[in-house]
Amino acid sequence: MPLYFRDRRPLSKRAQYLIAFAVLTMVLIALTGWLTVRYYSSHPDKDPQTDSSQTSSVSYTDEDDGTLLLIFSDSDAERFMLIHTAPSDGAVFVAPLPANTLTQQEKTLADVFRKNGPAKAMQAVAAVTNLPVSRYMALTTDQAESFLADLGEGVSYTLPEAVRFTDKDGATMQLDAGEQILSAGQTAALLRYEEWKKTDVLRVNGDIIVALLNRYLLPTRSLRGDFASLSNLAKTNLRIDDYTTYRDALIYLAEANALAPICQRIEIVGKTDEQGRFIPDVTAIRQSPLTP
Repeated sequence: MPLYFRDRRPLSKRAQYLIAFAVLTMVLIALTGWLTVRYYSSHPDKDPQTDSSQTSSVSYTDEDDGTLLLIFSDSDAERFMLIHTAPSDGAVFVAPLPANTLTQQEKTLADVFRKNGPAKAMQAVAAVTNLPVSRYMALTTDQAESFLADLGEGVSYTLPEAVRFTDKDGATMQLDAGEQILSAGQTAALLRYEEWKKTDVLRVNGDIIVALLNRYLLPTRSLRGDFASLSNLAKTNLRIDDYTTYRDALIYLAEANALAPICQRIEIVGKTDEQGRFIPDVTAIRQSPLTP
């Protein structure tokens, strides 16, 4: 039997248009998908905590404020600072506290820390200042240097005077007065430096921490990553739950700090007793920004 092939009817113009439209649509869908994949492969998702879409309209009260005791230690010296985060005021306050502060145990704060550790030092500070200090973070200056080195960027700080000294590794360090971009090693060395002439050690240490906070408390940074790095280095009672609870407030403060520096140093006033130990003025503290 011979084979016969039917003559195909030519497609109507309408059918041709529909087929062309369908093919074009499929090409556009495929192209869009490919571009989307390329974009997200070259633009990794930001950390959830840097998403500010839900924090810009949030209002905070005094109950959202928190105070942490930050401790830097070496074999022969300690530096104590209260870091008070106040989203209700849109500010962060750094308050250096003398190592020879007299505690209710009739010992200095440095003695309490050396004998009993950072948790007891935190409790001693809360008792003597009447402040709700509930978190602590203790690092050696070597650990602080390691953390700053990982950040990979210097910090701008205005030195009140020229300094020249030999660091713990035997290297001579010389810095001129005025604005400097400090490396991690220089920052750690200045935190150890005890021989300021025109200004006191507490003031300079506090100003360095303020400079660090203003430099790195930004929404463009991975706040969660910084928190994890510090938690791994330091002795602290901060946990990931604390970060999760306070995350939005940190983002809020970081956004504010990106517009204008919000971190500032404040002074804890007091007097010294006959043995030279520092006694904080609780009444003045109650009237300071440290008190919610």
